[in-house]
Amino acid sequence: AKMDACRELAVVGNKKALPVLLPLLADEKLNHMARYALETMLDSGVNAALRAELPKLRGRQLAGVIATLGARQDANSVGAVKRFLTDADADVVKTAARSLSRIGTSDAAQAIKSAIPTVAAANQLALYESWLRAADTLATKGNAKSASAIYDEVRHTVGLPAHVRLGAVKSAILARGAAGRSLLTECLWTGD
Repeated sequence: AKMDACRELAVVGNKKALPVLLPLLADEKLNHMARYALETMLDSGVNAALRAELPKLRGRQLAGVIATLGARQDANSVGAVKRFLTDADADVVKTAARSLSRIGTSDAAQAIKSAIPTVAAANQLALYESWLRAADTLATKGNAKSASAIYDEVRHTVGLPAHVRLGAVKSAILARGAAGRSLLTECLWTGD
């Protein structure tokens, strides 16, 4: 019944439903459905309420709320989410990076970049990939110059897997528009 109520609140809910939905975020079985209801609510007060719940949660429930903030693309959540880039739980770290990439502001991209050298080696690839996604979001929002700078930095980073570097090359070419032809030509003449 609670799951059905969450489905309904996803359609008709507003901030009046917060006192009912927020306690469900800590519930292992109802966390997902509560977030489903909260993700669609247009009221910006939902974002502040979700941020306030972060310190109370752990593990999958925490990662889920972080993902919801990313889905809501709440720029005011960058500070709250970036703290979890160094969490002990690898899933939380990766979710925080993905959420910041979806928020896609310059601050979000910078938070990911700053965390890369500080995270466990096992999480670095996920952060590089999220950094590229953040650049994609910046480019989509019309900030091709900032996106290109990220693409260029990633494509020149030694030691990254080929698929990450190639993704950065492709995106760097596309972000430059017609000016990307010179980079394309340059890439065709490399020894790689």
